[in-house]
Order: sequence, then C-alpha cells, then structure tokens
Amino acid sequence: MSGDLFDPEPKALEVSELLSGIKQLFQPMAKVMVAGEVSNLTLAKSGHAYLTLKDAKASLKVVAFRSVVSRARFQLSQGMRLRVLGKLDVYVERGDLQFNAQELSPEGIGALELAFRQRKERMESLGWFSPERKRPIPGFPRVIGIITSPTGSAVRDMLETIKERWPIARVVVAPCQVQGNGSAEQMAKALSLMANLDFETGGPPDVILLGRGGGSMEDLWAFNEEVLVRAIVSCPIPVVAGVGHEDDVTLVDLAADLRGLTPTHAAQCATPKRTDWAARIDSQAIRMGQILNLKLADCNRNLESLARRSGWHRPKEWVREKQNRLKDWEGRLHQACLHALAVKHSHLESFKDRLALLNPLQVLERGYSLTSPWMGNRVSTLLRDAAEIHPGDLLETRLMRGSVISRVERILPHQESIISYKANTENQE
Repeated sequence: MSGDLFDPEPKALEVSELLSGIKQLFQPMAKVMVAGEVSNLTLAKSGHAYLTLKDAKASLKVVAFRSVVSRARFQLSQGMRLRVLGKLDVYVERGDLQFNAQELSPEGIGALELAFRQRKERMESLGWFSPERKRPIPGFPRVIGIITSPTGSAVRDMLETIKERWPIARVVVAPCQVQGNGSAEQMAKALSLMANLDFETGGPPDVILLGRGGGSMEDLWAFNEEVLVRAIVSCPIPVVAGVGHEDDVTLVDLAADLRGLTPTHAAQCATPKRTDWAARIDSQAIRMGQILNLKLADCNRNLESLARRSGWHRPKEWVREKQNRLKDWEGRLHQACLHALAVKHSHLESFKDRLALLNPLQVLERGYSLTSPWMGNRVSTLLRDAAEIHPGDLLETRLMRGSVISRVERILPHQESIISYKANTENQE
C-alpha cells in the first residue's frame, strides 16, 4: 500500500487498500476475551459457526472455524452466554469487522459440564437410559469379555476378581485406548468385534465389562462420547460398566445394562461368588438328605403296617373275606336299586292320576260338550259367550264320541236362557 494511512494529506486509497491496512493494524494485537449473549447463530455444513455476540449496548460478529467448534465439545445454542477468546479481524471482501474465535467456553459453567448435560438430555429423550431397554445380566456366564487398557490397574483388578469369584469362566480381553483422541472409537469397535466372535474362538461372550480406573472429567471424557454410548445401546450382549470411582458418573454408566461403582465392582456384578454357591449347594445337599431320610422312614412305617395285615400272612382268607364283603355290597346295591325303582314307579302313577284329572276328555265323559264355530279343517276357539255368534252360523259340538255340526236358529239372552232352562226343568217334573 503506497502512502501512509495516517498522513495529513493522504492520497485517495482504494477500498481494498483501506480495509487491508485496517486488517494489518489488528494483526499485532494480543488475544482478548469477549463475553456476551449468542444470537443469529448459524452452523454451516462445513462445521464453521457464525454468530453475533451482543450485550445491551452493542453487538459483534464472531466466526468460529470447524477446528475451534470441535474442540469446544458442547453444543452452541441461541441465547446462551458465551466467552470467546480471539482477535479482531476485517473481512476485506465485505468490509465487515469480525472477531475470529480461537477458544469457546460457556459462561458460568465449564465447557465439559455443559457438554455432558446437553448430551445427557438428548440421549434421555432417545430412550437410551430407559430401564425397559436394558438387558438382564446372566447369572452364570461361561465367557466374559473385558474392554479396557491393557496396562492399567483396572484390567488387573477385574481379572483377579473374576478368578477369585468365578474361575470357570473363560475371559476374552480386548485391549483399547481408554483416554485421548480416538479412544471412544476404539472401544466402540471392540464392542462390535466382541459381539461377532465366531464359535471357533469360543463364541461371543455372555457379558462384557467396560471400564477404566479413576481420573478427572477430561480423562474420562471418552466414556461420554456418543459413538461409544450408541455402540453400547446397539450391542446385543449385556454390558456392565465400571468407570472411575463411585462419584464418577459418565454417559456410558447410564447407558450400560448395569453400572459398577468401580472396575472391581463391575466384575463382581457380572460374576456369581463361587464360595456362596458352594455353601448353598452344600446346604441344599444336606436338606435333600434330610428329606430323603424322612421319606425313607415314612416308607418303612408304611411297609411295617402292610406287613402286619392278614393279607400278607393268610392271603386266601383275606381274599375270601373280600369276596364275602363284595357279595354283601352286591346284595345291598340290588335292594337299593329295587327300592329306588319302586319309589319312582309310585311317583309315576301319582303323576298319571294328576294328568288324567287335567284331561279335557274326562269332562266329556260326564255329559258335557265343547262347542266352537265351524271352520272346516281349521282349528277354532271354544265359544264362551252367545254374543260371539249370529243366527245362521254353523257350529261344531264335540261329544265324548264324535262331533255334531248344527246351524244357529236363534240367540237367547243370558237371563232368558236361564228362565227357559228352569221352565223346561219344571215341565219335566
């Protein structure tokens, strides 16, 4: 750039020259820390983040390149309070003043703690920590897989615990890096390999132990990576986690089918205790012996009781006695059947007499008749009132033997018919 930017009478500069000069002025400046609220956040597909950092009086454009965003680990979100370490710069092509971020950290909480909370909340919403998803741990594992560092104390503690508690189990160890870049990917790959072991090598394990010794949150961060948590959720074999000490809780602990407080405790959770089961078997053996002795004594008593019966000493007499008793019961049964039949026959005769009294033909035998309108072959109802018929109607009168068809000549009122009946009766006398 020709001429000094601050000459009293500088010559006219091109826009690009002016902005390039301003950019050069910012280059020697030391890094500064700026705090504010995130707004206008844009996360590009390239991995870069573009945002505006603002307070109540001013705002500043900030760009964070992919490497800076990936180091942050937590998820940038709209409205969060953010502390940004970086330098001022000028974007010459647009003439924009921007702040180039080199480090990002949430204000008021550590970056790792914020990242842990964000991931935990998201994984909970996916159901990865749900108790219903988790699988039961086998009670008597034949093969146990271990995924941990081959040089740490965790693998030694787990192996010694398994040897002491359940030495008959076969142990398969997958040595992995458990700290630093790429460690989560290594452990996730080891889980996949464990689940796909062929039968020539003993087949896949019945349970897998995953863990390491204690450390800071940064040391244990591999156990908070999504790639490892996802591998545990999708693993077809139950996983017991034992990461750090009792106070250390990682996302792997929450996603595992069972959490051990330490690597040693994880090995205890995955294996039965040999001495406990030996004592239980001895106790059951004693109990079974006692039950067998009681049963044997009971059988002996029954045998002695049978031996005292006459059938064992005089079998012919015993058989004859049973035959006589059988004949006696046969006779009693025959008499009981005859008596029951007689009672039933008496009831039947009684019912027959009652039915005969209800038979309408019995009434006809006493001189009564049944009269109904003549309907040919159709059935008609009996007449009970003279008002139901008219002169000229045909009537059918049923007698004890046969029926009579007659025609109505005259209808007499009820009172007149009674008087006529009485008069006829007197005349006959």
